[in-house]
Amino acid sequence: MQNTVSGLLAEHGIRLVAPVPLSELTIVRQHLLDRAGITDGTVFMLAVPYYTTFCDDSARNISAYAVSRDYHLFFKNLFDELIPSLERLF
Repeated sequence: MQNTVSGLLAEHGIRLVAPVPLSELTIVRQHLLDRAGITDGTVFMLAVPYYTTFCDDSARNISAYAVSRDYHLFFKNLFDELIPSLERLF
């Protein structure tokens, strides 16, 4: 499973990925897991590179963090693509 998830994320430039058993985490919003019917399993922690080629223009008069794509949109698009693949596989 880890290789599959890591491979799918690598296609999006995400290479820092680690599985963590749900039992090892402190759950802050248990009701969200309950609503989804999740009682045990594994979560994947990932680090997304924030710096992008959009930040390379040295003529800009704006901070690099403000030039990158909004991470909310990035993750929505990423998960919209990944979740159906993961559901088919697992």
